[in-house]
Amino acid sequence: MVDTIRTKDLMILDEPTDGFSTDQLDRIRDIINELDMKQLIIVSHEPKIDTFVDNVIKVYKEDHKSRIGY
Repeated sequence: MVDTIRTKDLMILDEPTDGFSTDQLDRIRDIINELDMKQLIIVSHEPKIDTFVDNVIKVYKEDHKSRIGY
């Protein structure tokens, strides 16, 4: 999946929902849909984000090493 990321028409959001309420998270979902971006990468610890994105890549830390899970 990572190989398909291209830099043209790409938006990256780092923790855009930190501290948001459930209603605010719903609004962010609507805004993301309205943006109609070709590619959008969201870095987040918010579990609800998983419910309105196409793909999820999870990074786990074990013994001081990062590993990727889906």
